[in-house]
Amino acid sequence: MRRFTLTAALLLITAVPTAAQTTAYLRNPDLAVGYVDSCAAFWLTAYDPAAGGYWTNVDRTGKLLAAWGTNKNTLNQSRD
Repeated sequence: MRRFTLTAALLLITAVPTAAQTTAYLRNPDLAVGYVDSCAAFWLTAYDPAAGGYWTNVDRTGKLLAAWGTNKNTLNQSRD
């Protein structure tokens, strides 16, 4: 559980834009295109084409970490 919590915290820290970045995005929305595109590309690799939905336990590249389980949860599905 500790490993998962640390990984989740690191993902949140690196995925959330800073206040300065957010202000820049508001002033020039075209700057956000690359960020949004990279997020979409990541979650496309985490998609389960056989059963639908998105895997919950994925690595930084979006590949399933089967050793952590193959579950999908409601929060992850609603976000993605």
